[in-house]
Amino acid sequence: MLSFLQRLNDFFKNLLLEDVDKTQDGPLPYHKGFRANNSYKKHKEKLNRKRNLEQHEQNRGF
Repeated sequence: MLSFLQRLNDFFKNLLLEDVDKTQDGPLPYHKGFRANNSYKKHKEKLNRKRNLEQHEQNRGF
């Protein structure tokens, strides 16, 4: 009985986690804003600009 439950558990685990085992070339497909490479690059540039601005403001002092 225990081996049957283990096989059943493995079956459902493989069924549900099938997409997790695949290697992705870019951002994961469930990130809605990152589907296109251009939007990913734009988002990355936006984060870099924001980080640089915050660093500049912190280094300015009072």
